[in-house]
Amino acid sequence: MTTDLGLDYFSPSSPLGLFILVIGGSFTSLMFYVLLSLNKDSLGDQRAKEMKRIIQVQKIKRLYPKKRR
Repeated sequence: MTTDLGLDYFSPSSPLGLFILVIGGSFTSLMFYVLLSLNKDSLGDQRAKEMKRIIQVQKIKRLYPKKRR
């Protein structure tokens, strides 16, 4: 009884196996890059947050005006 499945062309020493390893490594590194860059805001998000902060400061100034002497 043989235990070989005849899948020698998938071994890491064959060209197809090496190609699969390279594709898997690049896919894995791409996924790490995507997961690590999720915390960064885009330019549009940064502008929107800045506008919200400016509007909030203006509203606070209207609610609590400085007393004139």
